[in-house]
Amino acid sequence: MTLLKNTVVVVDDDSDDQFLIRNVFQQTNSAIKVVTLSDGDEVLPYLNAQDGLPELMLLDLNMARLNGLQTLSQLRQEKRFDALPIIIYTTSSNAQERAKALASGASDFITKPGDYTDLIKLAQHLETTWLSE
Repeated sequence: MTLLKNTVVVVDDDSDDQFLIRNVFQQTNSAIKVVTLSDGDEVLPYLNAQDGLPELMLLDLNMARLNGLQTLSQLRQEKRFDALPIIIYTTSSNAQERAKALASGASDFITKPGDYTDLIKLAQHLETTWLSE
């Protein structure tokens, strides 16, 4: 499957978090395209409509209809999504949730930063670690 270079999909039901992460990525690198989805049940229809896979997906744990772990499990059941890096991006720092997410196929588990400066550092880290140059 083709790679949608510099595309990050953010799945989060909090519109403020969507806004912040989009702005931070665009501030650190204007070439990054951020796609926001509001719930896990929007992920498969979105991915199925694309000609390729995003380079990275940030997936919140706690969402109303289909939560992050359910979405992760759904994606990891399909071979075509094996190469998609999926990072759980959540307010939780619970060790059991982290272990469960990683065991379910998450590429990483990151707690949302508390301030904007730390969010910028996180975006820079994600860019250098997961996105193509």
